[in-house]
Amino acid sequence: ALETQQRASWARLARLKTGDWLAAYAVFGDSTDSRIRVKRSSDNMRSWTFLTEFGESGRQLDNANLVQLSNGDVLLAVRSLVDKKSYRVQIYKSVDNGRDFKFLSVIDANETANGADNVGVWEPFLLELSPNKVAAFYANEKHSKAVPAFSQIISEKISIDGGATWGAEIRAVAEKGKSRPGEPNVVKLPNGNYVLFYEVCGSENCVGHLSVSKNGIDWSGKIGASVPDVFQNPQGIALDDKTFVVTSNNVKVIFSRDAGKSWQENSQAFDFSSWGAFYQTKPNEIALITGTKKIESERNQLMIRFGKFTL
Repeated sequence: ALETQQRASWARLARLKTGDWLAAYAVFGDSTDSRIRVKRSSDNMRSWTFLTEFGESGRQLDNANLVQLSNGDVLLAVRSLVDKKSYRVQIYKSVDNGRDFKFLSVIDANETANGADNVGVWEPFLLELSPNKVAAFYANEKHSKAVPAFSQIISEKISIDGGATWGAEIRAVAEKGKSRPGEPNVVKLPNGNYVLFYEVCGSENCVGHLSVSKNGIDWSGKIGASVPDVFQNPQGIALDDKTFVVTSNNVKVIFSRDAGKSWQENSQAFDFSSWGAFYQTKPNEIALITGTKKIESERNQLMIRFGKFTL
């Protein structure tokens, strides 16, 4: 178990150069504010130690995502909001392997919501493309009032200074109208290609999709191939160039051995899953971390199960 004492959600992990794992996730108290808690495991996710917790007064933090850069810095991306007023995706940095985090930068924001719905930025995902060059992917509703309108797109920005500043917006997945691609996560294949997993709501029932890029920056912009048996939050990993494993909020675990051309269903790890994610822990082992309570107002335990695989 990662968290059993407080209502928690959306855990995301990163393996440090030391071999330890960091986990970051949102915790919810009695107030409307939510905070980010960070823990560390030194035994491959079997047990966890509290490191730190932080928040922003009057704001709700969630959608944590972690990456350790080549220079050792740990970046933690979060979604920070005041509902219908202010939306941000931003970066905190640790220089001591996650024991302490300081605010670093804003990736993107909308400070002029003015009471409107569907104008936020959400669900950041970080990936180091090369030393000190970081890609940030996120769901973006800021174009929903534009002409032509995009209800939601997956945007990407690049930092060439370790997350301190960010370049122009790249539209990684964008379709005019009701389509709502979101909840992006990206894996780099051994052959150098990048695979972007995401959901599409609005025009579809939050079905999973994937897109491929040769460099993690240049994308077709179109909605890519479908990933079946997925509902919300399609989170994938690649075990080699062709073997992908994906989970989502419908609990199922599916895998492909032909780079996403066909899929098979595997036994599921949990009876209920909310905002889960996969990580490879050993050459033949993967871990699925997820929330395990169905009613969001209940205490939401963050649990981990391990599975074996052969290629």
